Amino acid sequence: MHKLPSSNVYVGQPIELVSLSTNPDNGGQVTADLDGTPIAANSQFSLLGSPGAQSVLRVKLNGPIGASTDVGIAVVDGATDMDFLICQTHNPAPIHEYKFVVATATAVNRLGMARGAGGARLPGVPKAPAKKPRARKPRAKKPRRKGGSR
Repeated sequence: MHKLPSSNVYVGQPIELVSLSTNPDNGGQVTADLDGTPIAANSQFSLLGSPGAQSVLRVKLNGPIGASTDVGIAVVDGATDMDFLICQTHNPAPIHEYKFVVATATAVNRLGMARGAGGARLPGVPKAPAKKPRARKPRAKKPRRKGGSR
């Protein structure tokens, strides 16, 4: 799966497994829902099975001012993508939304290659051909001067 730059939009292949992790601190309580259905704040779910389908994950933090949680979404470009929620005076119960869009395995692989993720190739998708090193042309020899010194 890959994250689109400057957004909370992730692109993955059909039925790809997503892991959600949270770590509340300072009295915070985390709730989550996927397309309106409650799920555990530390759980796994699968993306939908059809390219073009999408799901929305909502993570909400409740607690006293200063309560916080980190939110991990994995596996994104071979690692865990992190986010952070904190209860503040102007936002005492923050909610972050994450959109998951389903694309074909080939499209997801191309996106990863374009972004330089270099992550694992998807089954059945051929590796891009390696560039052949260029052969160096032999340098022309300079003719030697006859006789005398320089």
